[in-house]
Amino acid sequence: MVFDRLARCVPILAMCGGQLLTFFTTIIMVVKTRKEEHMCSLTVDEKQWIKSSYNLLIDKEVDLGKQFFLTLFEMAPLVKPMFKRDIDIVQVHFNEIIATAVHKIDKFDEIKPALFELGKKHADFGAQKEHFKVVKAALILTLESELRGYSNEQVRLAWENYYDNISQVMIEGLESQR
Repeated sequence: MVFDRLARCVPILAMCGGQLLTFFTTIIMVVKTRKEEHMCSLTVDEKQWIKSSYNLLIDKEVDLGKQFFLTLFEMAPLVKPMFKRDIDIVQVHFNEIIATAVHKIDKFDEIKPALFELGKKHADFGAQKEHFKVVKAALILTLESELRGYSNEQVRLAWENYYDNISQVMIEGLESQR
């Protein structure tokens, strides 16, 4: 919205002088760049791979949260003490987050505020930016294991890309607490 308003002013500013036009053109480019940085960068095909692979997990009645945390704690046992709540509750929350992320994949902007808040909450749990890499690896390994025979490079890359979009917003929330 701000970008659109500033863009409409360019012809008027051109009549006022070069320096003013340069100043506002720079502002427009900064606003536009920041707006694009926060957009979900998934292709239509990637979104379809994620949706179809997730639906397969649902059809197979996979408890993704349970399998994910088993994988995470096997890969990184030192993070287990960070989970002070009942792990069954944490697994349910994880499943809800994944379900929401998949169902809102075409409307990523709608879940960004919740992801930002989730990142802020993770600061309270002692999460660090570096933990997101381990979580990504555990998630991808879990997905590949549970999607045996269906998982391929396209599915893996789609989930990796979506995770990167999600974690970027969460990390912003996490870092806002520091």
